[in-house]
Parts: sequence; C-alpha cells; structure tokens
Amino acid sequence: MPEGWKKANVSPVFKGGKKEEPGNYWSITSPHFTSPHFSSPSRNIMEYLFLEAISIHIDYKYVIRSSQHGLTKGKSYLEGLIALCDEAAIRMDERRAMDIFYLDFKTFDTVSRNILTGKLRKCGVGEWTERWFENWLNSRSQRASISGTGSR
Repeated sequence: MPEGWKKANVSPVFKGGKKEEPGNYWSITSPHFTSPHFSSPSRNIMEYLFLEAISIHIDYKYVIRSSQHGLTKGKSYLEGLIALCDEAAIRMDERRAMDIFYLDFKTFDTVSRNILTGKLRKCGVGEWTERWFENWLNSRSQRASISGTGSR
C-alpha cells in the first residue's frame, strides 16, 4: 500500500459552546498525500474495493445479525438508536428489565490490531484482504492541522 495513503491530517471542527473548551470540537480526519501519484481518487478506489470485499463476505457468510445497525447497508446508527429506544420503552411499560451495552469505537487505533486482524481471519475474508488491511493499519500516522498548517 502506498505510504501516502497511510497519512492523515486531523483538524478541529467547532461544534458549539465555548471555543476555549477542547471538548467542543470534533476531530475530523482527512487524507494527507505526499505524492501526486497517490491522489484522493486512487485512495477512494482502494477503500471502495476493500469495503466491497468485506461487505460481500459479510453478506454471504451472514457474519452480522439482522439487528446490527450502523456499518451495514441501509441501516443507520440513528435507526439503531430509535429501535433501541422503542424496545426500552416497551420493556419499561411492561416493567421488564433490559441490559444495554453501548460501544463506541471512534477509530481503529483504540482497538488492538491483533484483535482486528484476528476477527478478520475468523470471518474468513481471505489472505489478500487480510494482508491489505494489516498493511493499511501498520505505520499509519496523523498530524494536527489548523488553518492549513500541520504539526511535524
């Protein structure tokens, strides 16, 4: 995988409140390309191919339950949240208990790479896709970028 595809700029985007509060900003990541040969369209094509390979495998092997929302086609996070709230309201009306676990993985960097690649291996995505994903995860870097000026 081209090294330029593994680099990203992280820019703060104000979401509201006091501008002095660091928590009032979203961290938005965008690609940072160091070579004209590895342009955004090329990177997008590779990401699309990887996404399609994973999606086809997941659909064919029934890896994700029908109740899964967010990372599946046609099911948004909002739909999942609405379904969860509806179920919680029904159970509350019936005075039944409900355990809720919410996991929010903002980036792959918060999860062990061994766990991610192990999960891919267990899903049987194929050696090429697994190696491509591992290569993408390895040696990734980010830099802060404010008003077009990046950190070192």
